[in-house]
Formats: sequence, C-alpha cells, structure tokens
Amino acid sequence: MKFSSLLGALALAFTAAPSAFAFPAYMKDLTAEQIRDVQDSPLYQSLKEKRQLPLVVPGVKKIPDADHPFQAPGPDDIRGPCPGLNVMANHGYLSRDGVTNTAELTWAMQEALGLGPGLSAFLAVLAVSVDGNPLADKVTIGGPSPKVPTLLGSKSTGGIGRHNAYEIDSSLTRQDKYFGNNFVLQGDLYEQMFKTAEDVTGEGVLTHQSQAVFRNRRYQDSAARNPEFKFVPIGVLFFGADHFYIRTLVSSGPDGRNLPATRESLASTVGAKSLGNGKWEYVPERFPDEWYRTGIPYELPEILSHAVISLTYAATHGPSLPLGFNPDKASDPQYVACQFVNTAIEQIPSVLAGIDLVSQFTSQLTGIPQFQGC
Repeated sequence: MKFSSLLGALALAFTAAPSAFAFPAYMKDLTAEQIRDVQDSPLYQSLKEKRQLPLVVPGVKKIPDADHPFQAPGPDDIRGPCPGLNVMANHGYLSRDGVTNTAELTWAMQEALGLGPGLSAFLAVLAVSVDGNPLADKVTIGGPSPKVPTLLGSKSTGGIGRHNAYEIDSSLTRQDKYFGNNFVLQGDLYEQMFKTAEDVTGEGVLTHQSQAVFRNRRYQDSAARNPEFKFVPIGVLFFGADHFYIRTLVSSGPDGRNLPATRESLASTVGAKSLGNGKWEYVPERFPDEWYRTGIPYELPEILSHAVISLTYAATHGPSLPLGFNPDKASDPQYVACQFVNTAIEQIPSVLAGIDLVSQFTSQLTGIPQFQGC
C-alpha cells in the first residue's frame, strides 16, 4: 500500500460521509508492515542520510528500557507545554536539559512514543525551524536558553514553548498564557477532558469523537474568558495533535494497538497525580511500569484523518477554527493537508529561506504525497 492509495482511502472515507465522526475503518485494518511501507518520506530519508539517525524498528516495545530511567528535571532543566516531549526528556530519550536537535527529536519520537518517521521528521524540523536556531540545529522543549544561540540579532530563540508558535491558547490540558503558567498540566482541565468523554460516549474513555468535542469546548471557553485570546493559523496542527492522548501517550496492548485512554492509564505519562474526588495535580511526566510503545506507528495519513474529524466538528459547532481556515472545507482531506503544510512553512521566518535545514524542509515537504499540489 502506497501513500497515494492511503490518501485515496482517506478521501473516500470523508467525502462519502463528511458528517460522520467515526474512526476510519480502513486504518484499523493496516498492519505494522503495511504502515512501514508508506513511511519513508523524502524528508525523513534526507534527514537520515545527513544526520545518521539511529535505526528504529517499529513494533511493540517496553518503554523505558534500562538505559532510560526516570529522573525528575533539575532546577536548570527546561521543560515545556508538551507532555510527550517532557516525558521523553525525563527519561533521557531527549537531552535531559531540554535542549535538543532535529536528529534527536526525530529518533526519540519514534523510539519512545511510536510516531512514524515521516511525522517525526515533520514535527522535528518544524520545531527547530520555527522555534529554535536552524543554523545551530538546536531548540529547547520549553523556554529560551543560552545554550541555543541567538538568531539573527533577536534577543532569544523562544523554544517550543513560545506563545502562538508551537504553543497556543485553548490547549486541552494547559491554561492560556494570559492566566499564568501555561506549561504545566491543570488538574481541572484534565478532569474536564474525561468528563467530556463521558458526555459523548457514556464512558470515561477518550475517543477521537470526544477529543473533537473537547477541542471545541476549550476554544469556546478561552474565547469567552481570555481578553487576549487568539487562535492563530498554526492552530490547525493541534486538531491533529489533540489525538496524541489516544495514539501515543497511552500504553499499547500485546497486539500492538493502544489500550483505552482512561484517567488512570494516561495520568503518569502526562503528569497527572490523583488527589481523589476528581482532583488532580501536576507532577513530572514519567512512563509507568509495564508501559509499551504502540506497535502501529502514528503517521501523517492517520493524524490527518484525526484532524479532519476535529475540524469537521468545529466547523459545524461554532465555528471554532484557526484564523484563515475555510469552514466549508473542513471535511476535505486535501485542504486539511495543505493547511498543515502551508501554515507550517509560513511560520518560518523568510530570512531563513536559504538555510540548509529550512530549504531541505520546505522542498522535501512537496515530495510527500499528502502535500503534493499544495
């Protein structure tokens, strides 16, 4: 199965039933071997050749291994708003000081969380290009650091936690920057996420449908209470990233498929500690005992399908969409794919266009079938 045929199946699934919010049936039937067949994007291959990425063999794997024990971050270690990046740094899959690079990010997201190489490379290069220093090939997973050289005379490179870049208002489990610390999990939002799942399905298990509903609720709440609320175009990526809670942050079962994402199964990985009675507090993220990486890597076609679910819901219940997004095209997979790549490229400062890493990123993206024609 090739990328083009997978995209065709995606398009068929959503043009045939644009109002349905079901998990695409074709994706359930893919084997790990078939997914590996569609993952070698030009961008990943280029990164692999130039940066000698360690080999990651897809499949179920116990995480962490003996070489990556948990260690709480020290006072000088940087952490940010993304629980996946934080848990990888707390276990040493990313540098424990929170300063990383494209090769390490691309490898760690595959090795620890089970992302596919295409999606890993896309997110890694975007992070370094937008929020780091592509000349030095460095970025932090949170705020600025003297370890990441200043870029083009600016006071600092903001890191992945830079507001309205990789971090935006209406996060599912973090409060808006306007209200204070937007890096740590908010217990009330964590509980609300599962309350929403109960409203949608009658059970406290996250689904792709419940995440679409909670994304919409978070938008509405932030828009109503935050006088500085802004949902910038890059926010389209979060309509896909919201589904990481289901596909990458919860343990896999022995068959390679993710176990149900419940309050308890997800808590440790995202940094939630129960205080009882529906109350939670933030603690450093860590992989719990007997946690297994998904056996079916999370790749671009699948995250795009999940983004379509959330965007279609948002377009018909608000609309609660990023600036510039056409609500009439929310169920169009090709339009969504183009919004992913175009908003990503638009975030990169134009003065960086000649930098090798950035040029490689923008040129190689057009070779990925999902983004052809964009």
